Amino acid sequence: MERDKEILRTMSLCPPGPHALLLVIPADTAYTERHWRALLDHILCLSENVWRHTIVLFSFGDRLADTTIEEHIEREGWFLQWLVDKCGNRYHVFNNKDRGDGTQVKQLLEKVEEMVAENDGQHFCPDMSQVNQKVEEKFQRREAEEMRLRFEEEWKRREGTLMTKFRKSLMELGKEIEGSELPVKLRTFLPQSDFEEFLRWKEEMKKRVEDMIERLGKGTEGINLPKQMKGNFEATPPSSE
Repeated sequence: MERDKEILRTMSLCPPGPHALLLVIPADTAYTERHWRALLDHILCLSENVWRHTIVLFSFGDRLADTTIEEHIEREGWFLQWLVDKCGNRYHVFNNKDRGDGTQVKQLLEKVEEMVAENDGQHFCPDMSQVNQKVEEKFQRREAEEMRLRFEEEWKRREGTLMTKFRKSLMELGKEIEGSELPVKLRTFLPQSDFEEFLRWKEEMKKRVEDMIERLGKGTEGINLPKQMKGNFEATPPSSE
C-alpha cells in the first residue's frame, strides 16, 4: 500500500503529467510470474493507458555478456515478452560499467522523444479520482484476503484442537472396550452362541475405533464427526483477533 501511495505522489510532482514512464528491470535477474503479477498489481491502478507512455529500461546490460537483449527477452519467456509487447516493443539497455560519454542516455532520450511523437505530445494524466478509487478497492481486497487467511488459520487451529480431543476420547473408548468382560455368573447362563456373538461385537468395535484413530493420524480429511458435535463446532465462528 505504501508503494502505491508513493506512485501516486510522484504523479503530482510533474503536472500536468509525465510524458514518459521508465520501467526499470535488471537484465541479470530472471523475470518470473511473481515479478509480473507484482508489477500488474501496482501499474494497473494507473489505467490501461499507462502502457502507451512506458519504456522498459533494462539495467545491468553488461552482465548479459555476448547475449543480445533480444535473445535475453526471448529466453526469459512469456511474462517478459508480454511486458515488452504491451509497451509497444519499446525498450533500452544500460551498461552499468559504461558511463563515459553519455551515449546510452542520449539514445534513451531519443527513444523517449519518438514515443512522445507517437502520442502526439500528450501527457500521461489519468483521472486521479479513478486511480484513487482503484487503489482503495485494491486495499479493501488485500484487507479482505488477510482476514480470510487469518480466519482459515484460526479455523485450522480449532479444528486441530478438536481432533486432538476426539482422538483422545477414541483411545479411552478403545481401552474400555478392550477391558470389557461379561460377568462370570452371566457367562455361566449364556448360550455359547451368545457369548461368541459378544466376542465378535467386541472385536468389531475395537476395529472401528482403531480405524478411526488411524485415519485421524493421517489428518482430518474424511473424518465425519457426529452431526451434533459438528453443528456445535460450526456454530462458533473463529475469532478475527
